[in-house]
Amino acid sequence: MADLNPVLVTPVVQASTTQLAIIRVGEVTAAMSALYWDSTTERYNLGDADDADKIVITHLSLTSAAAEGYVIALPAPTDGVPVEIDPGVTLSKDTEYVLSASTGGKIAPRADLTTGDYYVSLFVAKTTSVGLWLPKNYGFTVS
Repeated sequence: MADLNPVLVTPVVQASTTQLAIIRVGEVTAAMSALYWDSTTERYNLGDADDADKIVITHLSLTSAAAEGYVIALPAPTDGVPVEIDPGVTLSKDTEYVLSASTGGKIAPRADLTTGDYYVSLFVAKTTSVGLWLPKNYGFTVS
C-alpha cells in the first residue's frame, strides 16, 4: 500500500464538540499531514517516522498551507478518547494507520513500516471512510 493522498478533499472531523486549532507551519503542508512541534523554529512541521526528533505528533492538518503559513488542525486528544475523522480517502476497515517514513507528514498503513522506522500510530479505520484519531508514539523502531 502507499501513503494516503487526499485529492482536493478537506478532511472532515465528525464530532461537533471537537476543538480545532489554527497553527503556523514551518514548511509546505498538505491536508492530512501529521505535525509535530519544533521548539527550535517555534513552528509545527511534518512528522517523519525515520527521525526520532519528529515523531511526537501533536496535530493533524485539515487544510494545506505554504511554508510559514497557517493551517486548521485537529489536536491530538488529551483525554484518551479518539475523535472520528473522514480523511477524504478510502480506508481499509480495521487497519491501523501510522506515520509514514516515505515522505514527511504522510500517513500509511502499518504494514508499510520497515526495519528502523519508528512506530507512531495515528488512527484506526472504523469504516472505509471514518478513522479514529488518537496518535500514540510507542517509542521504538520496527525490527
